[in-house]
Amino acid sequence: MKNFIVLISLFVIFTFAVKAQPKLVVVGGDTIHWGKVRLFDSPLKKTIIVYNAGDEDLIFRAVTPSCGCTTAPIDRDTLHPNDSAKIDITFNIPNHVGLARKGIRLSTNDPTNRGRILILYADVIFPLEFFPSQTFFFSGLLAGDTMTAKIVITNTTDDDIVVKQVKISPDFCFTNIKNDTILKAKSDFTIVVTAMPNVIGMQTGELSFKTTHPDVVRVKLPIVMNIMGERQKEEKVPNYKLPKK
Repeated sequence: MKNFIVLISLFVIFTFAVKAQPKLVVVGGDTIHWGKVRLFDSPLKKTIIVYNAGDEDLIFRAVTPSCGCTTAPIDRDTLHPNDSAKIDITFNIPNHVGLARKGIRLSTNDPTNRGRILILYADVIFPLEFFPSQTFFFSGLLAGDTMTAKIVITNTTDDDIVVKQVKISPDFCFTNIKNDTILKAKSDFTIVVTAMPNVIGMQTGELSFKTTHPDVVRVKLPIVMNIMGERQKEEKVPNYKLPKK
């Protein structure tokens, strides 16, 4: 009889111990997606709610972003059953277009989820995209030669963009993009820079222009060239005529 009572007591204690535990719930789920954003929208901000759906205190041991570009302070680190807390997320998006993805680790005493991961997404877009880069490179160039470099610029918006105040340096460089050039919506335009150097050595410059798009005040595209030397002039070979026999 005593053994039976002991077994019943252990069962009750075990059942209570299993039931009485904290449980972390993240309102809205583990994924935060801002959708399409602009570079100028940074930093992105979002407040999420977490609460304790268990029967014991939920303790946040740490809230750890995956990199220094993100902060996530929590206003309470101990939640009683049915209590909630706020996490204020600030995400400084990277300075390039494309999908940005970061994470935040929630370290708690929830036995079923001690290291919950929140995933942050943002699809960073820019009105103008450049291919293959945003720099004009010239290599193997000789003084007195003529060489071209190209960058394809894409207008990703639904409206035409007009180019204004085009400037280019050094003075031996020329370009096909002019004032009032129209960058058609959802279309490509190939910018060509032609170099006709008269000097030797490393030379740098810049092609810059303004646009009518409010998010693109001025575009600056560096020009880099290493002018190796001067082209050797070909010696003229005298045209001797053989004497007639």
